[in-house]
Amino acid sequence: MEEEAAAIDEYLESIYNESCVNVSRIDTEVKDTLPFTLVSSILSVLGSTAIIIPFFIWRDMRASNTRRIIFLLAVADLFTAASFISAVVRHFIFLKDHEYNGEITTSFSIAVRNDTGYKNFCEVQAFFTVYFQCVAFFLTAFLAVYFFIILVLKNLRLARKLMLPFCLSAWAVPIIICGYVLSHRKFGVGDSRSSVGWCFIENKFVLTRNKTKHDQNVVIYFLWELFAQKLWEMLAFFVIIVCYCFILFTNRCKCRKKIKLKSEESSLIESDEDGQWTTRHAQIKPKPSTPAKGMRDVQAAISKADWRLALVPLVFLLLRFWGNLRFFISMMSSCHVYASHPKEYSGFFCVEPECFNLLYNKEILTLHAIGDPAQGFGNAILFVFLSRNIMSKLLGPVLKVFRSCRKKNDVNNNIRNDSKPSRAAVIVTYHSKDKKSHYAKIY
Repeated sequence: MEEEAAAIDEYLESIYNESCVNVSRIDTEVKDTLPFTLVSSILSVLGSTAIIIPFFIWRDMRASNTRRIIFLLAVADLFTAASFISAVVRHFIFLKDHEYNGEITTSFSIAVRNDTGYKNFCEVQAFFTVYFQCVAFFLTAFLAVYFFIILVLKNLRLARKLMLPFCLSAWAVPIIICGYVLSHRKFGVGDSRSSVGWCFIENKFVLTRNKTKHDQNVVIYFLWELFAQKLWEMLAFFVIIVCYCFILFTNRCKCRKKIKLKSEESSLIESDEDGQWTTRHAQIKPKPSTPAKGMRDVQAAISKADWRLALVPLVFLLLRFWGNLRFFISMMSSCHVYASHPKEYSGFFCVEPECFNLLYNKEILTLHAIGDPAQGFGNAILFVFLSRNIMSKLLGPVLKVFRSCRKKNDVNNNIRNDSKPSRAAVIVTYHSKDKKSHYAKIY
């Protein structure tokens, strides 16, 4: 009887190996992207620091509500990047402790997921990563709403009143969400379906020998992912896109109105050659610049503002798109096939080759590994490197030293030139017999 049972187990395991991608292949693909995650996280730390330091140095930065929101966003991005770095470092430490020889095997992948210390670390790391990411989503959405209230509704008073409630909710609501998930012990080691090497929602509870229960657990797994992070990320997408579309549309309308006023003013000036539209006390004096040039200036100014405003949602979408794309790919039926014999694969989804080629595609996986940790660096580009005010303050001392050195060199060069011997001319005046004055130069 025991020999027959063993033969049946081997037969079922061979079928499982044919239909499911080995978990070691998944871990190998993920491991190759960890350096990208590390570099992106370090850039995010530097970018967040570039936002935080000027906020403390210059008082006028602290006086702006917009800069306060951006400062809080930078703090959230800084801790998010730090949690990503800790995940990558912990993974490499685990590889070193288990005498990793360059090849990930199935037994090694199982050892990672069953190690108690690694699982405890994963719970803490997933909690902080998800918490600070959710804070960043709420603050980014609130920044869009803040711009919408000021630029579209023209209600600065309302924007100032909402400042404190929004900032408090941005930090308080995610702690409630993450605390609830942590209390149900759903943070842990997964198989990098909606992450790339860092810990998120564990999936060990999904696999069971009951197919109906398995299908129910798959739905519950996706609901936990939605509740923990993805739902708030998608809501942030929606709010950001809607608010900035309204802002850009409003700016375009203003641009057209200003151009129309410019054209009307120019036609009024041209038709007032005899002074019939003016009075003696208020006479219209056209500016030296032509009306066409004035309209071009208005268009250029509005287009420049539109370009900067359009970059905010564009950068956010570009960085966060790949993680959401993989989340929707993971919902394919081939990504969570029911396995009747989850022996050594216990705790992992059965991933068919069709799903593996999409979900763990090297290019998409790399873009996801770069995009999720890079939010702090993206915000630094938008709110530091593209800000003329901050860049002038940051580069001002450097440019001042450079100009002083250049001025000093110019003075030294002039002194050298003056020290060279020069030809002197002596002018001699003499009078001839006809009493005319004559001049002669003697060198």
